[in-house]
Amino acid sequence: MTTARSCPCGTTLGPKNVSGTCRPCTAARIFNDPANRARNREKICATIRSPAGRERRRQMALRRHAERGDDPTWQAYLTEQGKRLRAAYDADPAAQARNKANRAAAGRAHTERHLGWCPEERRDEYRRLRKMYGAAGARSLIEADLRQKAKAARHRAPGAPRLSFEEQQARVAAGAGLVGKPDLRRADPAFTLGGVASAAL
Repeated sequence: MTTARSCPCGTTLGPKNVSGTCRPCTAARIFNDPANRARNREKICATIRSPAGRERRRQMALRRHAERGDDPTWQAYLTEQGKRLRAAYDADPAAQARNKANRAAAGRAHTERHLGWCPEERRDEYRRLRKMYGAAGARSLIEADLRQKAKAARHRAPGAPRLSFEEQQARVAAGAGLVGKPDLRRADPAFTLGGVASAAL
């Protein structure tokens, strides 16, 4: 006769049980194991840090804000959460050091995300124009100028240096002559399609 076995919590175990504990107690033991908790935490953090995970969290935050944006209770919760996170950050020198080390890289990534379309040497010009014409107007001006310069570069003779207007004026003042643009079009034929010389008509 087989003696009935029981888990330390008092639950009767089945005849095929090999762990010596019931399912809830086995799950709790695995969950509370420090090595398992560390592995699970690392997997979760890797998922959150991935581009897909970051985008998923961003979409969730936007959806929550759209659904609860007008809820005073939700706003109060966000305020308290912000204060708690700020207090934890102020009390953690390691977190402040990490933030300081990553700030430059984050700034560069932010700039590339918003100004990747603009060449680096013209970004200061874009910022000046943005103050006068707004972001959309400044971008349209820069992009129109870039298109015009690219078109001029395509029509320029291979290897010919591009002179600015001021440089051209300086050459003329120094005695350079103005040369007319040669007409490279084909001359009209000296006969008609019927083969009769045009001079005989």
